[in-house]
Amino acid sequence: VDIYTDAELMDSIDYTLFPNFHPWGAFNGIVYRFRPNGDDHRSAIMECIMLAPYEGERPPAAKVHWLKEDEKFSTVLGFLGKVFDQDAFNMPKVQAGLETTYQTGIVLSGYQESKVRWLHHKLTEWVGE
Repeated sequence: VDIYTDAELMDSIDYTLFPNFHPWGAFNGIVYRFRPNGDDHRSAIMECIMLAPYEGERPPAAKVHWLKEDEKFSTVLGFLGKVFDQDAFNMPKVQAGLETTYQTGIVLSGYQESKVRWLHHKLTEWVGE
């Protein structure tokens, strides 16, 4: 742990490469990629790619594992999977809240959701309202 900064050990550092590629910093070796799920605007495909260093010749690519509808992330990702399980449990409730509000548009937090705000700013800039 001596080679890591306090921020790397304590914070969740992830970067955004527009529009849908999110590598984590520090020692995680995790990359997220989000893609459309066909024409279904109410869902998306989330890929969690685990990267690991290797020595010598490049090993063969890992086999892709697609979770089934009722399969938990924690069965294949260990500790980090528990976080995803919690997120997956919360997402339908958040979506329902977004769809039942009387407000037009959504209210985004100043810091936590700055990436969402930036994404929508760029989409509006390129595509229009």
